[in-house]
Amino acid sequence: LSSVHLVASLPTTYQEAPVVVDQYDCLDNQGWCRCTTGKMLTGLYKSGCAQLYCIDNYRCARPVGSTGVGDCVTISVDTPLGTGTNGKAVCPAGKMLNGIYRATCDSLSCIDQFEC
Repeated sequence: LSSVHLVASLPTTYQEAPVVVDQYDCLDNQGWCRCTTGKMLTGLYKSGCAQLYCIDNYRCARPVGSTGVGDCVTISVDTPLGTGTNGKAVCPAGKMLNGIYRATCDSLSCIDQFEC
């Protein structure tokens, strides 16, 4: 997969150890892949290919001070990812990356929204 730049404040300490979520089919089809309420997405793990369906699991953690309360916002990617330019999305101040939306194809450019 090509590079993805998401700007968000990432805490360095967590209330609990990050949890690996084994959802091998989460990004196999169109739709959202999300952490549970109050947790932020801290990592993605993929197998040998470069398609979205090769993302096998993801890691979620609850940062210190997170109450898990608040409204989520959807952020659109300004430039399609994986098209030779680096797309960018910015979470508003005080928000954490919680989810990724996959459109209908299998390439990185099909990630067109994030939830913060």
